[in-house]
Amino acid sequence: MSLLIITLLQELQKSNDDNSEKQVIEDFASDNVVYLELRTTPKRNDSIGMSKSSYVDAVIKGLRSVSSVDVDFIPKTEDSKSLTNDKCNGNSKKRIIVRLILSIDRRETTEAAMETVKLALEMRHLGVVGIDLSGNPKTGEWTTYLPALKFAQEQGLNVTLHCGEIRNSKEIKNMLEFHPQRIGHACFFEDEHWRKMKSSKIPVRLS
Repeated sequence: MSLLIITLLQELQKSNDDNSEKQVIEDFASDNVVYLELRTTPKRNDSIGMSKSSYVDAVIKGLRSVSSVDVDFIPKTEDSKSLTNDKCNGNSKKRIIVRLILSIDRRETTEAAMETVKLALEMRHLGVVGIDLSGNPKTGEWTTYLPALKFAQEQGLNVTLHCGEIRNSKEIKNMLEFHPQRIGHACFFEDEHWRKMKSSKIPVRLS
């Protein structure tokens, strides 16, 4: 039986190569996944002329180039528009809905975090649905990313946080008070954190 929804956060590519996206899409479509959220951290690599924007462009290009399955992405491709005709001709492809989440790395500055949020807003019409905060939990301070995350929420972007990966009661409390749309891990929550999360009805991704 097909899965109705699966939210999967996946780190993508280290260069402007689209093969990794093709493999990810094909693998999960073959497992009958029907909804997939892919997380990727926009990267800058001046040595190869790659900006954060061109990085995300390459990710989107890779997603839209998959032809072995019907990828429901934004905007629609000609292949997905013609899916109905394919089905009528007995040539049905597996269908998967794909959306993107752009990650802020905890090593980044406030300015770099804001750059990622603004990029997500610019590319919202291309299937970007949210912002994520991830990376080494021992690196950085919550207050560094808070302005960018607040701005993201104010602009209607969903925000997901890697929270409680290590013992850091103060940061966990601050993250829960921020009220993200989703958190990941929750490995080192104390009783007060669980109570706060339950009362706030914040979904948790466990992995």
